[in-house]
Amino acid sequence: EIYLMPGQHALTGTVDLPADKSVTIRGDSHERCAVSGTGLDANAFYLGSTTSTATYTLEGFQIDTCLYGVRTKSGTVKLRGCRFLHCGWDGLDASGAAALPTTQQEAAANWASSHLTSGGAARIEGAASVVMEDLKVYECLRGLRPQDATSARVERCRVERTVESGIYVAWGGTGCTDVLVQNNEVRDTLNCGIMLIGGKSHVV
Repeated sequence: EIYLMPGQHALTGTVDLPADKSVTIRGDSHERCAVSGTGLDANAFYLGSTTSTATYTLEGFQIDTCLYGVRTKSGTVKLRGCRFLHCGWDGLDASGAAALPTTQQEAAANWASSHLTSGGAARIEGAASVVMEDLKVYECLRGLRPQDATSARVERCRVERTVESGIYVAWGGTGCTDVLVQNNEVRDTLNCGIMLIGGKSHVV
């Protein structure tokens, strides 16, 4: 287990999670502990292996200024009490103002700018189990995305000001099964608040 002391922690690159061992990274709280990425073009925490059976737990800290806050492609993933800020989007429109685009023309200009990259808060693919509890997402390109998971639970999360969907239960080839999405709050998203594509046995 890795304990993060209160304060601001700046990454020098992407944290590559090991495929062969379970990892727990825990902070004091997302108000007191933050991990900043190297910019909107690099993930903060990443697992590229598609065959891991390990468990990855991130709890109690903020993740900001990155492509994806957390992106994994297998394993069991538990995210609890974290805050995601400026993942895939820096919160500015094409003119540099702190605003969401409100027209198709503004949206196109924003996509063409350096303020957006193809990222988001958390994209958890191919997991045996996904737990997303008590998360806060603010000013990210995309919100919370379980994809092709055998089991997923998204509870008591707040997503606000995203350019794309707030909570997206995604199909990447097989879809998710056994999904529970409840007691969440999604506000000011420019796509769907909650979007489900494919899969089966979903309760929202």
